[in-house]
Amino acid sequence: MSFFPLFIDLKEQLCVVAGGGKVACRKVGTLLSFGAVVRVVAPDICEAIRERKEKEGRRLQIFCRDVQKTDLEDACMVIAATNDSALNRNISQFCREKKILVNVVDERAECSFYFPSLVRKGELVVGVSSGGNSPLLARELRKTIEKEIPDYYGALSEQLGQLRNELKKRIETGDGRRQCLEEMLHLAQEKQRVLTGEELESILGLYEQPQRRVNRAEKRGLLRNGEDYDTDWNQKECAGAGTDRACQERAFKDISGGGNPDCADCDKG
Repeated sequence: MSFFPLFIDLKEQLCVVAGGGKVACRKVGTLLSFGAVVRVVAPDICEAIRERKEKEGRRLQIFCRDVQKTDLEDACMVIAATNDSALNRNISQFCREKKILVNVVDERAECSFYFPSLVRKGELVVGVSSGGNSPLLARELRKTIEKEIPDYYGALSEQLGQLRNELKKRIETGDGRRQCLEEMLHLAQEKQRVLTGEELESILGLYEQPQRRVNRAEKRGLLRNGEDYDTDWNQKECAGAGTDRACQERAFKDISGGGNPDCADCDKG
């Protein structure tokens, strides 16, 4: 049966790597890059891991000895990467009894989770697993996916994420927020870059709640003669403004007009 893919927050979480060779070194590097505190335990630890200690400080703990049960008890997850199959199995058994996530390198049956092959663009992360059948196949698929994801997607993901609270304030419905985000994404893909503040605001304005648009226009001094168009617009509001984007855009450009003559849903159409 396939394993369920799950993304978890490892920041400041203790992850134990039993083993000190090249494979262990790769696992250590990946875990550190996701903010974990990593404890490495092995009689012999390669120089590449030792060299990271000065840079990582307290986030990398090194113990040059045989692994002990007490090394594992407080771990969020454990990677067994020793060259001793019996020891790896014992580590797996202990972790399963203690409900600790465990991955045993090259021992599919001893794993409670698989270490995925990763594509990473900022906070945008794609994990690929073959279900433990073929790490080579997972790596090749990861290379293919990596070529298809533009570099700017990481920054774009962060930009869209920062807009979520603003969208909730300014767009009432879930469908409206989804359509707004889709419009932003399509424009970014067309431009092949993150969007400017002006581009974001122009799209946001098309989906904003009618009442809020009028209020924002008043604050910017865009309404003529200081007239109270809030009440007037609510009485004459375009019935198609929420569904017809072209109508919505034109109608709001002239909010004193009471409707859009080009829209079949408007009183004036």
